[in-house]
Amino acid sequence: MATKHPYLPLYTGDWLKDASLSRCRPATRGVWIDLLCGMHELDRCGQLEGTAEQLARLARCSARELARAIDEIQATGTACVQRNGRLILVSNRRMAADYERRKALAGKQKQRRLSVRGSPCNGDVTEQSDNDIGIVFASFWEEFPRGRRKSKGRAREAFEKALTKVDAATLIEAAKAYAKSDAGRGKFVQMPSSWLNQECWADDRTAWTDPDKIATDGHTISKEEAAANQARYEAARAASIAAAERRRKAK
Repeated sequence: MATKHPYLPLYTGDWLKDASLSRCRPATRGVWIDLLCGMHELDRCGQLEGTAEQLARLARCSARELARAIDEIQATGTACVQRNGRLILVSNRRMAADYERRKALAGKQKQRRLSVRGSPCNGDVTEQSDNDIGIVFASFWEEFPRGRRKSKGRAREAFEKALTKVDAATLIEAAKAYAKSDAGRGKFVQMPSSWLNQECWADDRTAWTDPDKIATDGHTISKEEAAANQARYEAARAASIAAAERRRKAK
């Protein structure tokens, strides 16, 4: 049974800034968004194929309007258009790339399970949906150091790439540990995409601890601050002993 995907991941910034799309007439942009919705509903493979009449019905326009829109989409390079007789094949590059990436991810996950278990898993690995990946990525994002939660799109791509090498729970746990470490609270905290691309989840956790800091009462302070605190403690202790000795002699 196919998984329903109720929303279309639309990158509004890309839509508004796409120079090719911006050269198209408003009517063409309207046809194009309907075609994108059709691609999403039909297993999100990023392609639609049919006659002009069939695609026109999908785009809720006339065959003449569809033909004009397809010509403009092809002329501006907004999408890939191939013709074979009466058939027209329209492809969205990003959606098609995402589809191929999901298939590759499912394949690598299956291989990883086989290598770990040493025996075939039961059936094919279910293709992870955008909803599933979005949920675990949101958990990762919330655990990562707050001040460096930037470039979310790049981080999402790096996260999906990392999932071909390690499970989501490991990434989320490592991000949580990184956020609590000296490295994750210092001046040079890594961006999420860099942290993922460099496979920092596999780091020796002791490398995230500043050697010039020590732990105390659940937080870290510099060795200099710790020495100053110790000196103040010793001075106060000495003063207390001296005062007690004076009181004793006064008696």
